Amino acid sequence: MVLLVPQLGNQVPTTRLSYSYFIASISDDSLQGTSKGIFLHRIHLPSSPSQWALILLGIMGSPDPQYNRQLNGIGGGISSLSKICVVSEPNAELKKHPEMGVQVEYTFVQIGVRDETVDFSGNCGNLSAVVGAFALDEGMCTSGVRSNNGTTTTIRSFNTNTQKIIDTTFPITTTSDGRVLRSEQTRDVYWRPPK
Repeated sequence: MVLLVPQLGNQVPTTRLSYSYFIASISDDSLQGTSKGIFLHRIHLPSSPSQWALILLGIMGSPDPQYNRQLNGIGGGISSLSKICVVSEPNAELKKHPEMGVQVEYTFVQIGVRDETVDFSGNCGNLSAVVGAFALDEGMCTSGVRSNNGTTTTIRSFNTNTQKIIDTTFPITTTSDGRVLRSEQTRDVYWRPPK
């Protein structure tokens, strides 16, 4: 999907960004999402995270002190719906340590609803569960991607906020020779039917 980032005052020009939007949950009930978030490829943002604030606030429609609904953006007016993951290939330092097996890295960002908070201090387990699927979809981690049993794969990610390695296992479709298909060919894996 493509997003037009709204102009915030005269500080940020309107620009187009590609993004994915996921409903995520780590519960056993796969039809119940507990967080929603925007997933961005880091190459679409400035190189320094210190320059991301106005862009990410604009994406979510924050701040919204009067109505607390983020109607000028994609946010949903509550903290569990105002989250962003910025995902990329592993950085140069991680690539120096192939024994760690990190296939992708990401930064979690919690966006304030009423104010201009852009918080890099935490992580979201629910959205962490989707990082591997997004990275596979975007073609960020093609080497070392294998099917566990013909129906799932595991992607190893590095969270820059907590400096932790997180393995996520999710459903995939494979070809007859065992190759893992990218999710654009298996889009149904990520769709959650309404109740």
